[in-house]
Amino acid sequence: KTYHMFGPGLAQSQEHLGVKYDRSLGANWSIEANPYYDSSEVGGILSNSTMANAQVINWEDQDVGLTVQGNKKYSKGNLLVGAQLETYKLIDSTLVGDGAGNPDTIQYSNGQPLLELGGESSSSAFFQEKHRFTNEWIVNAGARYDYKVRKSGTNYDNLSPRLALIYLPNSTWENKLVYSQSFEDAPYWYRYNHLKLFAGSSALNPEVLSAIQYQNVWKSADKTKRNAVTLYYQNAKNLVTATGAARSFI
Repeated sequence: KTYHMFGPGLAQSQEHLGVKYDRSLGANWSIEANPYYDSSEVGGILSNSTMANAQVINWEDQDVGLTVQGNKKYSKGNLLVGAQLETYKLIDSTLVGDGAGNPDTIQYSNGQPLLELGGESSSSAFFQEKHRFTNEWIVNAGARYDYKVRKSGTNYDNLSPRLALIYLPNSTWENKLVYSQSFEDAPYWYRYNHLKLFAGSSALNPEVLSAIQYQNVWKSADKTKRNAVTLYYQNAKNLVTATGAARSFI
């Protein structure tokens, strides 16, 4: 059975529109700007093989953003600085089902949409510098500051650093030691959906991942062979995971 051309399972359509502009400014500086627009629609029927307790779900969202970054090259390396602005909006949401498996008479479930309509915004600033101190030693350092305004009005911010130390004793061996941290807000889906199997909380905290990584690379003299050994440790905070219809909060 189908409902408005949706069958069991999920279907998704996406659209992306972006423009890229870059220009040299002199003094080894260049600038790049990238405004963009994205939209998506997801729909389908959640049911068992008999269509009993079938639920039709559908939602549409869009985001508009702008990324601007400048790059400066110099004799010992290069410097990158930039900023990003983005707004997100859920523009339509449907959750319907009659509990009897009859798509022809489906009614709104409890008078609630699948996802709460609304919008959010985020802004960030970042920099990264790669500097070669000697022929053997290179340092790559950077940071990203994120500021998020949620639909609920709650604000979150985070400073995510990154530091890499690279040692090149010769053309055969390469060693990297990296520390990094990444920040991502808890998904809108888990904060505002009304499905019991996937319900989360509007108060979920952002996800933060910290990682330490060491990599040893060997390259043959003719560059045709390469072998890398990587050791890493990761620590995730407030991570939201999901498997099938189950979910857990760590």
